[in-house]
Amino acid sequence: MRLRRAAVLLTTVLVCACVSTRKPVTLPLLAPTGRLAPVGLSFDESARALVVPLNAYVRIQGEASKITVPYIGTYLSSQASDDIVTLDYTDSFRAAGARFLDEIFPNRVASRQDPFDVRAELKLARTTYDRTELKLRLYLTFRLLSPHGTVLYQTVATTERSGDVLDNPSLLNQALEEALRQLGATITVSVGKIREEILFAKTEFGVVQQILLRSSTALGRSDRQNSDVNGRQYAVIIGVADYEHERLDLKSAGTDARDVFEVLNDPANGFNFEAGNVVLLLDRDATLRNIRTALSRWLSRRVTPNDTVMIYFAGHGMYDIDLGKGQGKKEKYFLPTDFDPDDDTFSSGLPMDEITEYFEKIRVRNMLMIFDACHAGAADLEDRTDELRRFSGGRSERLNAILAAAKATQLSVEYNENGLFTGSLVRGLRGEADGNSDGTVTVAEIAAYVSRVVPGIAEREFGMQQEPVLKVNDRGGAARLSLASF
Repeated sequence: MRLRRAAVLLTTVLVCACVSTRKPVTLPLLAPTGRLAPVGLSFDESARALVVPLNAYVRIQGEASKITVPYIGTYLSSQASDDIVTLDYTDSFRAAGARFLDEIFPNRVASRQDPFDVRAELKLARTTYDRTELKLRLYLTFRLLSPHGTVLYQTVATTERSGDVLDNPSLLNQALEEALRQLGATITVSVGKIREEILFAKTEFGVVQQILLRSSTALGRSDRQNSDVNGRQYAVIIGVADYEHERLDLKSAGTDARDVFEVLNDPANGFNFEAGNVVLLLDRDATLRNIRTALSRWLSRRVTPNDTVMIYFAGHGMYDIDLGKGQGKKEKYFLPTDFDPDDDTFSSGLPMDEITEYFEKIRVRNMLMIFDACHAGAADLEDRTDELRRFSGGRSERLNAILAAAKATQLSVEYNENGLFTGSLVRGLRGEADGNSDGTVTVAEIAAYVSRVVPGIAEREFGMQQEPVLKVNDRGGAARLSLASF
C-alpha cells in the first residue's frame, strides 16, 4: 500500500513566529525527482486532468493574539489580524499534482475542446494546523468523471505531520508528497473496478435505461401520467435494506421505497408518475454505480426545464471522520448496497455534495428530495453538509425542497413494516395530509403532516426524539406543488 519515497528538495525558508504580516509566505516548488505514482499505474484513456487548489494555505494565529485557538483557513476570507503567518503552497501543489496526473494519464488532453474519455480532478480540499499540538493535517480528494458528468470513482487521502511548521515549512511539502503516494496506492488497489466503471460509462444510453428501469417497469401499473400541471414528472426512488455487508442490514428501507413508488405510480393518483419515468432501485440494484448513473446521466437525458423531479432515499446515512480537529467539519454520506464499511476513504459512499452537484446542473421547474435516513436533516449543522442549505436556498427561478426524516443529531426509527417517517409519508400522500380538504396533497402539506405525526409516535413508542426537517427556497411554491390526489 506504500509507494516508493521520492526525495524532497526544498530550499530552506525562514519564517519567524513573531512575524507581523498578512501577506502569504510562498513556499518553493517541490523538486521534480522520482515518480509520485507506482510504476505501472496508468490508464490508456484520454483524460482532461485538473489540479484544483481549493485550500493550499495554512494560516497560523500568532501567540500574541487574543484568539488562543489557531485560526485555519484561506487568508483572503480570514479574520483581520496582523499577528498571522500564512504559508502558501499553491504553486507547489499545482506542480506536484500535475506530475501525479501526468503519470497516471499519459494521454492527458490539453484543452476543453479536445475529446476525452474521463475527467480527472485532484483537489486539495483542506489543510489544518494545530499550533498547540503542532499537528499538520492535509486532505486530498481524487475524482474521475465521465464526459457527461457522472462520478466514476473518488477517494481521499489524509496525511499528518508533527512539528513546528513555522520553523520547518517543508512539513507541508512532505505531507503533500505522502498524500499523493497514498492516493497512488489506493488507486492501484482499485484499478480493476475503475476500468469497469469507465467501460460502463461508454454503454449506450438505451441499454443503461433498461438496467435502471428494470424494477419500475416490472412493478409499474401506470403507462401514462394523469396530470401535466407540473410538466413531465420524473423520480428516482432508492431503498436499501439488504446490504452486501450484513452488519449494515435494515428491516424496512426496501418496503419504504416500494410503498413510495406505489403511491406515486398509482393510476388512481391524479398526479401519478409514469412507470417509465421512475427509476426504482431496491436493495442489490441500488449500487453506487446505478445510483450515480440515475441521478446524473439518466435525469440529464430525460428532463426538460418545465419538468418536476423527485428523489427519495431510504437507507443508511452517516458522517465520516472529522475533517479538521476543532473545526466541526464532516462530510455526509448516503450508503448504497455495495458500501464497504471497512474502507476508511469512504470511496464507496455517496457524498451529499455530489448529489447536490448533479442537481445544480439539471434545469427543471421543481426539484424535491426526500431522505429517510439517520442524520438526514444535517443542513441544521454548520458543517460541510451546508450543501443541503445551499441547495434549498438557491436557484430562485425554481422550487428546491428537501424533506428529511430527522434532524442532524437524530436517528430515523423503524416502526412496524415501514420506517416511522416513510410510513407517515405514505399515509399522508394517500389523503391524511390534505389539510385544506381540496383533494390534493402538496409538498407543504405533507411536510406539515409528518412534522406533526412523527415526533409524537417517536416519543410515545420509543422515548426518542425524531423531528422531520423541511428546507425550501420557496414556501409558496411548496404550497402549490401537488404530489398526490386520491
